[in-house]
Amino acid sequence: MIDENVWFGLSDSQKQEELENWLTEYRAFSAGTHELYKDRDFEKIKLLKLELKSKIYKVIALEHIK
Repeated sequence: MIDENVWFGLSDSQKQEELENWLTEYRAFSAGTHELYKDRDFEKIKLLKLELKSKIYKVIALEHIK
């Protein structure tokens, strides 16, 4: 999960880069193109996808509060 102090300590460009990376990875999971699909470790894929989704929603909430 994202620590609020860490997130707010990042510059705007760092925040944008981090969020873009998470969104790109989430899209790859959703499209079935992520490199983990080669390993067929679907349980790990499911957990990582949920974790990314949580991070993305947490960032949205943190930025909305700001």
